[in-house]
Amino acid sequence: MNWDENQISSIDLLNTQPLLSDEIIKQQYQSFISSFQHDERYIYRTPKSIMKINLQHLSAYDFQLFQELKRRPLHVIQIFEQVTSKLELILNVSPISIRAIDSSYINKIIRIQGIAVNASQVIVKPSSLFLQCKSCLTTRILDYIPRSCSNQCSMDPFTIIPEKCQVLDTQYVKIQETFQDIPPNETPKHATLVLENNLINRITPGKEVSVTVIYGIKETHSYFKVIGINSEERDTKCFTEEEELMFRQISKGVLPDENNSEPKNNSELKNNTAYSLIVKSIAPFIHGMEDVKKAIVCLLFGGTRRILEDGITLRGDLNILLLGDPGVAKSQLLKQTCNLSPVGVYTSGKGSSAAGLTAAVIRDSKGEFCLEGGALVLSDGGVCCIDEFDKMDLKDQVAIHEAMEQQTVSIAKAGITTSLNTRCSVLAAANPTFGRYDNYRSIGENIDFGISVMSRFDFIFIIKDECIRSRDEEMARHIMGIHKDSKNMGFLDTEILRRYILYARSKIFPSLNDKARDRLCDFYVNARKNIKKWEKMGGEKSIIPITVRQLESVCRCAEALARMELNENVSEWHVEEAIRLFMVSTMDAVNKGYYIEGMNRKGIVDEIRILCDKIREMLPVGTGRSYDSLRDRLKDYGDEKINRAIEYLVKSEKVVLRNMGKVIVRMP
Repeated sequence: MNWDENQISSIDLLNTQPLLSDEIIKQQYQSFISSFQHDERYIYRTPKSIMKINLQHLSAYDFQLFQELKRRPLHVIQIFEQVTSKLELILNVSPISIRAIDSSYINKIIRIQGIAVNASQVIVKPSSLFLQCKSCLTTRILDYIPRSCSNQCSMDPFTIIPEKCQVLDTQYVKIQETFQDIPPNETPKHATLVLENNLINRITPGKEVSVTVIYGIKETHSYFKVIGINSEERDTKCFTEEEELMFRQISKGVLPDENNSEPKNNSELKNNTAYSLIVKSIAPFIHGMEDVKKAIVCLLFGGTRRILEDGITLRGDLNILLLGDPGVAKSQLLKQTCNLSPVGVYTSGKGSSAAGLTAAVIRDSKGEFCLEGGALVLSDGGVCCIDEFDKMDLKDQVAIHEAMEQQTVSIAKAGITTSLNTRCSVLAAANPTFGRYDNYRSIGENIDFGISVMSRFDFIFIIKDECIRSRDEEMARHIMGIHKDSKNMGFLDTEILRRYILYARSKIFPSLNDKARDRLCDFYVNARKNIKKWEKMGGEKSIIPITVRQLESVCRCAEALARMELNENVSEWHVEEAIRLFMVSTMDAVNKGYYIEGMNRKGIVDEIRILCDKIREMLPVGTGRSYDSLRDRLKDYGDEKINRAIEYLVKSEKVVLRNMGKVIVRMP
């Protein structure tokens, strides 16, 4: 057994086959480089800056050499590097899950994949030491420092001659399991990668990679020496012909058969479209909130990311804020969205810091600084769901400004200056400032966020828990139906929908036609005009601004709707539906509150507050008065305003109604 500082170079003790000599290994490898043909081309003969060799090619050409590589991978690779200095070996087999790796894989060449969590700085380490004896000046080249000299000199006589040592660049990268490999209710497993020379600085935090490695153990810690990087992007974009056929059927609104995954026509879905089928598959056990689910569908598919000629990047991912009363299933929607996204990270704002959401510079076990990506970085290419967004500190909210719009995180700490990608959508949920949404307060009073954060959300939904008898009956029946039978009720399987989303995002890149562009321009001009008119009429300045960002939001939504149908062209219908979603979300949030004909919202709120003060003056604490007498005293204000004022006082627990609402009693 031969050990060096980083790895085991051989543990094949029970193999009785004779070993090939180093010279034979070198000759056979040179023969492979010069003679192997693929599609009648000598693909390895031409000199390259980095020689990337497919191990399946080596196995097909010289199986004996391939077996020798499997027995003594580190030693044989050192011989290969004498012929080609910059070498990568790629094993194109199915990757092994990190949690499935055990002692049987020690000293084996395997393929693993995961998401890079952190990356250390590059460390210069010696591969061989040039030693000289201080007494007799004898020189030796070893990978360790011996205690004694062969010439009977004193103990510890050797000194290192640095300029004659051979060194290599080393970097340590920690990866974790991909989100698809993590079992439910389990924490992700991690693995430490060791990269050397030409492989360093090719993996950054947040990137999902597939690598060919040699599994080894140093002291009590396991590690993976990387010998080749299979892919530096997500390796899940390969689809079978059967899948593509099924996806084309789904794009027409046809539900595939669960038993054989073959598409079939369902009579109940005869008039369905892909839009209605997919919306029905988003959190199907949550009743109602159709427009919210439609917006989440747009978020999952996303628009087209564009890089302009001057280098400016226009994001294609949508950001959505769900602001609502407790108990309206906001958190469940976030969980469902996280499960449906090909890459999804769920976090809570109360337990998250700015560094935990973006990136942090930490010290590793050796005291060196390394960069570790946060939730937004790990969500690159997917969705980051942030619950309890209102519980985040203001400084933490400000930290994600760049991540939400420019989709990067800039770091300048501890001598590390870099930028990480956060090309993901943000789905956030928050409660109003006063716990429940108060219709008698302005939108600015109900939302404790700054304008800079609010403008970065493409859609803002206000979800209120209103007491409406017909709706409550429908919801109760829906919940009881779930308890009775929770089988598939005509919606897509989660895994099929996840693959469909991945297929659409990787294959379809829609663009607007002339009519769609003209419609969007008209919408933006009219929206700005209406907001200006509202402010001139005495309305308060909205905390939710209507800017160019909102125009781009509608554009992204229209592109997402086209992508959902696997359509390369954005039609006028897509634009109209995107405008409708914007109007029922953000524009509705801007205008949220009670109205009375002939008065703007600020006017009615002020009137109701004056009425509340008058009612409290007429009712000393602990006394009561009939509703009719109050109405007679305040008849100049009108019945509607009086009823709204009493309703507000009841909700504020300032008064209570007795005798079936006929008597009003003032509370302390």
